[in-house]
Amino acid sequence: MSSGKTSLVKYFATITGHQFVQINNHEHTDLQEYLGSYITDASGKLVFHEGALVKVVRNGYWIVLNELNLAPSDVLEALNRLLDDNRELFVPELREVIRAHPDFMLCDSKFGLSPQIFIGSDCSFFFFFVYYLWKR
Repeated sequence: MSSGKTSLVKYFATITGHQFVQINNHEHTDLQEYLGSYITDASGKLVFHEGALVKVVRNGYWIVLNELNLAPSDVLEALNRLLDDNRELFVPELREVIRAHPDFMLCDSKFGLSPQIFIGSDCSFFFFFVYYLWKR
């Protein structure tokens, strides 16, 4: 049974005017879903198609990573630099470092565990609510 963690973050994103994205992790989740990959366009040319995390970081969207504990280690490694004080995402295929948009918000949700939200650094769900109620 779900406790509504994702729905709650989606609600707060909506009332604060932010786009909302979620990724549901599983044992077959790969880094391409997060960062993107090269695909062939209609003309046959290879173009890079940005993954969900790249779009979120660039544009200041809010994202929930459901069941992050099921994600493979390469996904977790890609998140390290983003969640530290640098707030940067490295995309190897583009050889580009993307600085997180100031409105970027990431929440990780693990089944049966308390969610964590990152606004530059870890903070509790309580702080998250107080922060956004205060800013309204």
